[in-house]
Amino acid sequence: SAILLIAASAVTLVAHLEVATLLIALPNRRIAAHAALLAWLLPLAILLVATAVTRLRWRRSGLTFLFAVWLAAPLAAAPVWTWWAAQTTSSRTNIVLLTAETLRADACELDNPNGQTPALAALGERGVWFSRSYSAAPWTVPSFVAMMSSQYAAALTETTSLDDGPSLPQAIRYASLPDHATLAETLQQAGYHTAAFKANTLLGILRSTTDGFETAHLFDFLAEDRSGLFPHTPVVLHFLRWVGYEPPVPPIDTTARLTLLAKSYMRWQSLSSKPFFLWVHFGDCHAPYTPPPAFCDDPELARQMSRLTRETWPPMPVGERFFEEMTPEKQARLRALYNAEVRYVDAAVDELSRLMDALGLFDSSVFCFTSDHGEEFWEHGCWGHGVTLYEAGIHVPLILTAPDMALRGRQDQLVIGYDLAPTLLGLADCPIPEPWQGRDFSLWLNGGEEPEAAGSGFVQGTLPFAEIPQQRSLIRGFDKIIEWPFEARIELYDLDADPLETHNLAADAETIEPLLQELQQHAAEAPIPPTVEDDAAADQFNEQLRAIGYM
Repeated sequence: SAILLIAASAVTLVAHLEVATLLIALPNRRIAAHAALLAWLLPLAILLVATAVTRLRWRRSGLTFLFAVWLAAPLAAAPVWTWWAAQTTSSRTNIVLLTAETLRADACELDNPNGQTPALAALGERGVWFSRSYSAAPWTVPSFVAMMSSQYAAALTETTSLDDGPSLPQAIRYASLPDHATLAETLQQAGYHTAAFKANTLLGILRSTTDGFETAHLFDFLAEDRSGLFPHTPVVLHFLRWVGYEPPVPPIDTTARLTLLAKSYMRWQSLSSKPFFLWVHFGDCHAPYTPPPAFCDDPELARQMSRLTRETWPPMPVGERFFEEMTPEKQARLRALYNAEVRYVDAAVDELSRLMDALGLFDSSVFCFTSDHGEEFWEHGCWGHGVTLYEAGIHVPLILTAPDMALRGRQDQLVIGYDLAPTLLGLADCPIPEPWQGRDFSLWLNGGEEPEAAGSGFVQGTLPFAEIPQQRSLIRGFDKIIEWPFEARIELYDLDADPLETHNLAADAETIEPLLQELQQHAAEAPIPPTVEDDAAADQFNEQLRAIGYM
């Protein structure tokens, strides 16, 4: 009887945990555990009270029946939930948008199912993946403003020194224009539930990335993981440091937490009669690279990652990130750590896509995976992002799936970040706001014609306080022009013959003149940055920029 009771209790607990996860709209581990424990103990308490009242005079068959009901009730909940979901499923199309921080296109082997991103490669086969997708800017803030509001990155400003304080508030000016409804606002007005789970504090103070979301969780990927023993035992911690032992202080695992939140949200919304828009932004690929040891190919790297301390895991100031000269060994180590982060993000995407399959969401949802920008590894003399417009910094992965989409596999159409929002709305049959500057590719993806002017793309928005002057770029076909307007400098590359951008063809006047004219036309349409009056907001923004290494 004792063995039967223990076995029944374990199975019941697991079943109730699954049901409890569905019952909570905004769950976390603690709430889910408490709900599951309550759901498990309640029938047990009823059983004990019943047997006490009857003073154990029940027949064996009666007790067996009661145990059977106690065990079977939570297991029976699954088909009940399935039936309820079938009755309440929305006829509208959901939108699931997954984005990864600092993920360059060539780190995702979308044409290789056996590469380091097999989950992304499988999703690319399931839908379409774009070989020529670009972010609208080379760093987070203007890129996401363009992505979520379908507008060009803000007009360029004169670059000043890193130490010139008055120039710093320029960064906060990358805000969506008042007449530009954001993607979340548009979907909310269309009757969608909206949620955003993000791992970058810069995304918590911009209108484009906050307005319109009913539910939002924001994590700092540079925060320390304080869930262990030592943060809660300061006396022991100080003693260990006094004797010369520095306990591991790993960064918070934001990807694991984001994945848990996203899974719970999708489970809950699968039972709703309203469609939903879910945005999850993973921050792992941003420096400093601190992947879980299991994703490191090199055992020595894995050992180092498992023993991170305050001394071995500091945020990196801009001087070290962009301009530091490193030995080939250190460069190789950083690239290996970056690739391990990429594999970790791929594993998280795999976990979410498997749940979408289990819930049948791929049959009723537009799914998108992309990145806000890339990462340079000394291809043009620097490491990081935000200061140049070369391919390593702006060429990003883009995967789209949608019910009944006509196209499949690799597509070589040029797509820019500001094209994403109108395309998602088009695939979901939602109206597109008028002032948006991006192009809607949904008709083409469903078998129709390409939109007008689909052959060119405009990119700008380098950091306004870096020591490298700002630039803007136009890509038409395989021709790419980079203009440095404050230096009267122009670069021209043939990306088909020279994908690494090593041969400047700016002397070819016949090619460069029409490209330069079109570039300047796009630049004239870029929004003018508003004046920042709130010094406190600017200071807060600059502190966050400083924390993640931009300053």
